[in-house]
Amino acid sequence: MKLCKMCERGHKTIKSTRSHKLVTVGEKINVETLPMPPTYCDQHKDENLKIYCLDCKSAICMMCYIKSHNGHKCSEVNEVAEEFRKQMTNDVDNIAAGHQKCREMLGRLDKVSEDLNEQITKTGIKISEKAEQLKQMIDDHKEKLMNELSSVKQKTVKEIESLRKEIERQLLSMESYKKYVDEVRQKGTACDIARAASSLHDRAVELLMFGVIERTLTDLGHADVTFTSSNFITNDVNKTLGKLHLNTGEQISVY
Repeated sequence: MKLCKMCERGHKTIKSTRSHKLVTVGEKINVETLPMPPTYCDQHKDENLKIYCLDCKSAICMMCYIKSHNGHKCSEVNEVAEEFRKQMTNDVDNIAAGHQKCREMLGRLDKVSEDLNEQITKTGIKISEKAEQLKQMIDDHKEKLMNELSSVKQKTVKEIESLRKEIERQLLSMESYKKYVDEVRQKGTACDIARAASSLHDRAVELLMFGVIERTLTDLGHADVTFTSSNFITNDVNKTLGKLHLNTGEQISVY
């Protein structure tokens, strides 16, 4: 606090402030060498705190000691101050060590965070690479299955068309036979009929032999193209995606 000359005189005469250290304005002050101002009792404003009550752990004045602490274990403030200084020094040293430990723990935490981020990045790359690998395997296997399916379709369609032509030829032969027999019956002489009867009957029997055609048709009718999907994923793409089945009645082909 800045004081005028009159306030300075009053400051030096008042009991509560007369021990204060006064310096000239502008004078360099070494704060470390300044004495601590005496502390006065809150209850007794004019009394200095000279006694330390060990039971209550508080600094008191003589009046407090007489009134409230005379049965307590007490000591002079100056006597316990040195022990408190040692305790404070030890506490400060411990706090300094704790401060360093906190910095070390922060460094470890930063390292943990850095390592975790690095691991997450690497793991994410591995997941993406594996996913791309599986997608490529699946795409390749899909293309293979679709090509096989196309091959099955072409083969089966070819068999169907071949059988269709065979049946159509059979129809033409039967229509031609029927037309010829009708003409022989209507226009042929008895001799013509007698001479042609045996061969025409054999031809009729031959035309009515549908065994091969019916078996082929039955086989085609039993053809069943299906796809069995997989319910699990493995490194074997065939097991992962599934298998193509062609059931022709006589056998089952698996692709």
